[in-house]
Amino acid sequence: MSSFFYAMNLPINFVSRVERELPKHAETLFTAISENAPLVSIRMNAAKRGAKHLPFDKQIPWAKNAFWLKERPVFTLDPSFHAGAYYVQESSSMVLSAVLAQLPSYKRALDVCAAPGGKSLLIADGLADDGFLVCNEVVPKRADILKENVKRWGNSRVSIVSGEAAEIVASGCEFDLILVDAPCSGEGLFRRDADAISNWHTALPEQCAMLQKSILASILPALVPGGHLIYSTCTFGRLENEVIWHQLQAQTLVPVELHIPAEWGFIDAANLFDDMPKSSAFRAIPGYANGEGFFISVFKRSESIAFTIKNGVVKDEPIVNSFVQPKGSLKLFALAGQQFAALPEQWEYVLRLSKKLKVIYPAGEVGLMHPQNGFIPAHGLALSTDVEVDFARHTFDLTQARWYLARKEFTPAIIPNSYFLVQWDGHTLGWAFNKNGKFVNCLPAAYKIRMDLPRI
Repeated sequence: MSSFFYAMNLPINFVSRVERELPKHAETLFTAISENAPLVSIRMNAAKRGAKHLPFDKQIPWAKNAFWLKERPVFTLDPSFHAGAYYVQESSSMVLSAVLAQLPSYKRALDVCAAPGGKSLLIADGLADDGFLVCNEVVPKRADILKENVKRWGNSRVSIVSGEAAEIVASGCEFDLILVDAPCSGEGLFRRDADAISNWHTALPEQCAMLQKSILASILPALVPGGHLIYSTCTFGRLENEVIWHQLQAQTLVPVELHIPAEWGFIDAANLFDDMPKSSAFRAIPGYANGEGFFISVFKRSESIAFTIKNGVVKDEPIVNSFVQPKGSLKLFALAGQQFAALPEQWEYVLRLSKKLKVIYPAGEVGLMHPQNGFIPAHGLALSTDVEVDFARHTFDLTQARWYLARKEFTPAIIPNSYFLVQWDGHTLGWAFNKNGKFVNCLPAAYKIRMDLPRI
């Protein structure tokens, strides 16, 4: 029986190409896409309080603190989701965690196509103690989503910029780890995203491959000798995966052998194509791996050099220092407009990038000094795991927490004076303010819940 029987809702040209390129796996893939429901998976934030109320199923073996769920909760109504206690992420893509664990410690990392941010957060969690991550996203709406997710996670070593790869290189900044999770035809998401199917057309893989080549050619000069480039996609076509791999190898980059246990279900590209070296790239194919479609490979630039890091300029502000205390190697920096941020010394890179690109989020936001109102804490400070704060805390019940996250009007019976942290079940959700006995919700309007909620 033709594999097309299992793929009646899939584009016929896609089906034909997969049957040609992956003849031994096509039928299983089509059956998984057409008949099996997508899995729900999350990764817990090890720096924050857990979320034991979730319907956990099994632990994901290739990523730390990652789990499949028995069913999909309404994440929007879960305050711990908004507090950054966990991130909802497709399980196959979390194999990046296992790949990062096989690489040397990295101090300056770049995620070139970063939104929505799941892989960025994986990189951030693996940074060296004095490391720093720059996330780049050129699409404004996607950059806003990325910023929200980075703030929720609470890592002060992540900055967000927006520009072309060539502009990053023009800034003179270099990185010892670069991730290019490239824009692709999205075939690996067909099972979970109907739009991915409807948006697909025969010429799309070739168009995406051209864009992928352009991004890689532009960004490679920013990779230091001895640094590592990770290339990944969420699509099935050889044109966007193994063909790009061969072109990278031709750029004097050395393929890195990856160790991915067979029991995880990922398929070695060498078992699919004779021209691929063993363990040089891996694919996740639905029906074999527990997740959606994914491709990953790693290259090293030959020769190694030592980093030279300049000292940053630290601002001593007694009023701000009385409220906040950065942890570890972070320092308090003064930015434009009397804004303050807790940042590592490598943040100087963002100053250099700002001459060529738009800075969406400088990282580690603390707050600003207002001439009349004094220190005004930032939302990112409330969610930070890197800064100690000396403010009162007030715990809401679940209904109040949801109303706070929806920015609905209500008046708690008792509220602390001035600014205070709003919490639920040990999770910090954001700031509120006592203005002459009136409760003022300080949650940014862009982050509010927009679902209908029952009245208190």
